[in-house]
Amino acid sequence: IYMLVLFVLDLNGVERSGDVCELFVAFRSADSKLVTMQLDDRMPLTNLQTTIELAQQGCQIIASHIKQEVNKI
Repeated sequence: IYMLVLFVLDLNGVERSGDVCELFVAFRSADSKLVTMQLDDRMPLTNLQTTIELAQQGCQIIASHIKQEVNKI
């Protein structure tokens, strides 16, 4: 799925087919506070902060689109 020309969901499973760890995050849209996080494998600590920041940006994009669609109703 593309939102504003940004890839936000792996529909064909390319990432899952490789040897990568998965990071699941949830942020509150009201204040962007981290609610929960689950890392399924090891990740270098130096990459973790950047990965969380990218995930937060993705969550903000999705929350923005959801708000736009809700406001249309």
